[in-house]
Amino acid sequence: MSKQEWLERLAFKRKELLMSVEGLSQAGWTAGEVSPGWTAKDILAHIAAWETRVATGLPDLLADRGTRLVGVEADAFNAEQVTLRRERTPRELLLELADSRRRILEALTTAGDDELIKPRAVLWGQITIERWALREIYEHDDDHAMQLRAWCAAHPESGRSLGEALVDDMAAERAGLLLACLGLDANTLVSTPVMGEWTVKDVLAHVAAWDNIHANRAELALTGREAEIVGIELDERNAELFTQRRGWSLEQVLRTATDSRQRFLEIVGAANAEQLVRPIRLSGRETSVWEFARWRARHDAIHAEPIRAWRDAHSSSCSHGPRSVLLAAMDAARSDLLRRIDCIPVNERDTRPTMGDWTLKDVLGHMADWDLYALKALGAIRESGPLPYVAESDVDEVNAQQVAARREQTWDQVWVDFQNVRAKMINTLADWYDEQLAYPVDYPSDWGRTAYGWFASQTAEHDREHADALRVNLL
Repeated sequence: MSKQEWLERLAFKRKELLMSVEGLSQAGWTAGEVSPGWTAKDILAHIAAWETRVATGLPDLLADRGTRLVGVEADAFNAEQVTLRRERTPRELLLELADSRRRILEALTTAGDDELIKPRAVLWGQITIERWALREIYEHDDDHAMQLRAWCAAHPESGRSLGEALVDDMAAERAGLLLACLGLDANTLVSTPVMGEWTVKDVLAHVAAWDNIHANRAELALTGREAEIVGIELDERNAELFTQRRGWSLEQVLRTATDSRQRFLEIVGAANAEQLVRPIRLSGRETSVWEFARWRARHDAIHAEPIRAWRDAHSSSCSHGPRSVLLAAMDAARSDLLRRIDCIPVNERDTRPTMGDWTLKDVLGHMADWDLYALKALGAIRESGPLPYVAESDVDEVNAQQVAARREQTWDQVWVDFQNVRAKMINTLADWYDEQLAYPVDYPSDWGRTAYGWFASQTAEHDREHADALRVNLL
């Protein structure tokens, strides 16, 4: 396996681990034994200890100084390191995990594929980086993620459900996929190959088809009919789907993608956590509905990459596109943000700092104010007038003034504004033609940009920015 393949597998499995603990309440971290003698927090401490050991030893191993590594007796090391970390908070452990992973990736930056399988001398014999580091980390995350999922499924009172975490992940990756399509004009979307012979439209049609296939599979599994699930030869089915959907319009593909994902979410959303993680056999291997859902998110992420790469390579020609794609991206990014908002308890939304000293109420008030600014700009663009101007150097000051002006408002007042202003903007955009969105905007810091690009940054990309910030700050 190449280094790149290993890094992708590690990232995928680490995300599964984090999803398994994402929704735990403060009490859930230490409530009960996930593994004999260990709580969920202890398991995280144990994983952090081993990964920190790898991060510390990897530079010496890469430099053929493996004899500097000290062997450990696993049970004694586990007990010592978990005890050492017992007073740390879950957030501190998550930060240690993030830091150790960063150090490992940095150490591997210049390593070639052959260096991963090169035998290296250590005091207890010979090892390879692939076996000692990569495979061990992957399998370690996998084993403990399964433990944590099973425990959370059996203890729903421990916090946010596994199903909620799955939907959060799917919302985030669907937003990423559609944001990758922004700025591509209609001809590019339907005619230019970005992945083999597939266009962006073909990619989206393919993603929609597999959402529907797995909705059918999930429905069978959740009704105890997994024996009826038929194995699929991937290349053959993909070729069939490509042929069947090649003649579809972009709008039909976007509608189908939305409908197929909604159907999958409805089926999975009706299941409890134990049903989601119940093992089923498919094509000779053990899987679960949880894995079906996990791969829906992963599938979006895999296919977003070549689209994003093509767009980055042709950035000079990416300035506008169909209204249908802009609206789809706006909807997906807002759905992702709403999922993040739901992670914060209602009684903490106007008190708990979520971004610097801003509470969630402050963040949403800020977003409502910028949406209102964009709504006013729609009128200016339609009348070919100048946009209401805010110099980039003044943005922080404007943000502070906006937040201060809303400080005495209630959560309900801010929430109504946040929802209503966006709804008005979408209703207004519904009357626009693609040609109008291609108009250049009269804005001093954005000469040459189009109305489309301006609104993409003011809406979908702004939502994504704050969803990402909440993802990081709510660990």
